[in-house]
Amino acid sequence: MKTGTGIIKKEEIRNYPDYDILICAPSAYDEIVNELYVLNDGNMDHVYEISEILKSPKPKTFVNVHDRLCGELLLEKYDYYKNRSNTVNDSESMVLPFLGISVTERCSLNCEKCIALMPYYQKPNNFCFMHNLPALERLVKSVDKILEVGFLGGEVFMHNGFAEFLEWAINQEKIKSITVLTNSTIIPNKKEIELLKNDKVIFGIDDYGNLSLKMEELIEIAKAEQIKYYVLSNEDWQDLGDTTRNNYSEEKRNKIFNNCSFKDCHLFLNGKLYRCQRQAHLTNLGFCESIQDDYVDYTIEKGADEFREDLKKLLQERKYALAACDFCKDITMHINRIPAAEQRIPFVEKGED
Repeated sequence: MKTGTGIIKKEEIRNYPDYDILICAPSAYDEIVNELYVLNDGNMDHVYEISEILKSPKPKTFVNVHDRLCGELLLEKYDYYKNRSNTVNDSESMVLPFLGISVTERCSLNCEKCIALMPYYQKPNNFCFMHNLPALERLVKSVDKILEVGFLGGEVFMHNGFAEFLEWAINQEKIKSITVLTNSTIIPNKKEIELLKNDKVIFGIDDYGNLSLKMEELIEIAKAEQIKYYVLSNEDWQDLGDTTRNNYSEEKRNKIFNNCSFKDCHLFLNGKLYRCQRQAHLTNLGFCESIQDDYVDYTIEKGADEFREDLKKLLQERKYALAACDFCKDITMHINRIPAAEQRIPFVEKGED
């Protein structure tokens, strides 16, 4: 395999017939394969799935992907996305490849284009663990396995009760791995550090340059405490839009949904499981009225089998747009790149509640 070309436009791929192409983008897998098929005039001899490489790795084969899961879980996650339609038809199992759990509306940064819309929370709150526990337990009972739980905010370390959420997730057998992501502005407390040392946990340390004031200190703590960690460099983001309704046609909304890279970033917020983070926060803030089919409500009493059916309809079978899709920019071609973490105002100090 040749190296050293740098970044090229997709139309230039045909100029490099001897180069291998590694596909590691689960939520857009089919679209990428179809485009490569056209661009290469039907020649797919140099196109490989990451799952195939991980199943039978060759000597000195290194795969650098954003996923931090171990090989077995990574394979299961990628195969879930690739064979989603078959999973619905051929299997009774319910596996969540990723589940985001929102623990706070508070953040130590105030990013203009935050996917979670943090600048719009005028009186942000921390979510109470005990209040959310019954819904979380119903969610876990309704699935067979959760490959990865990601704790999200805002900034998780602004919640002084965050350790309760993290400890709960560690003790759930069905949850196979946990990611804790920080924007590197706050140092976790002693209990949080002890929990981060658990073998199921991976600590993601964002690098936003001068904004991430505690990044180096966090890295030193992770090394000293033998915490599994990675540093995520953020040079740019994708602009998904703001809180403005676009009044798209039904056809355009459906196109945006079916080609969206974020539609599988499932988020649990205030007792409900939403298809994507942006949908959850638009609804929570009152900008969007998500209809009942747009989420699974775990605040109500219901049997595990009923919840499983609701999950399959929302996460596996659904092909039409969410109400929140009318607020998003058309990101089908992934062209709305913007500088990461541009601020509205300086960040604030950690609260005490």
